[in-house]
Amino acid sequence: MLTVKRLGVCLAAAAVVQSGCVTAADRLGRLRDQPLFSTSSASTTVSPAASRCTVPNGINPGDADEVADAAADTLACHDTRSDDSPLDATRRAAQWLDPALVRRAQARESADATWVDWKKRGVWMSVVMGRVEPDRTPDYDSGVVTLVRQTEVIPGDARDKLAGPTMTIRWTFTLTKRGNRWVVTTIDKQQWEAESRATP
Repeated sequence: MLTVKRLGVCLAAAAVVQSGCVTAADRLGRLRDQPLFSTSSASTTVSPAASRCTVPNGINPGDADEVADAAADTLACHDTRSDDSPLDATRRAAQWLDPALVRRAQARESADATWVDWKKRGVWMSVVMGRVEPDRTPDYDSGVVTLVRQTEVIPGDARDKLAGPTMTIRWTFTLTKRGNRWVVTTIDKQQWEAESRATP
């Protein structure tokens, strides 16, 4: 059976999510001023005017799991105050993606009605990412592996209030070893609503 293992790099967010009595609004309040993902021991402050969608640093391209972690965390985060369209998340993650995936996203992703509404309200995302442990250990020596990550995405608005239901996104990545680097070559994305109520 697949189990989700929260990562320590999610900072205090992991401990918050594991507490059953804490609401999404509570989690949003604790997450809003923290970097969403960091592998650095140095603390980072996020200005209210800056994008809350930070790009992970210190990722080892020769470690498939680190690459999958970074790709999932980056692709799940949007900040309409600084992003022009959903494509900006793909651009931030491009260093871990096959160029063909980026080109495909450029042809497909656009600012739809939902994005326009989010933009008006200044919606941004807090992301908590975990690894879905497989039944079998991936064969890294083969040069091609499938890794699954799960992100919990909590939307907040310009007033730092809950802007909608929490969404769970499961990312199934195929990663291919090219030289000494792992690259995400296919992405399967499944999304569902984790919480059905939002704070007005």
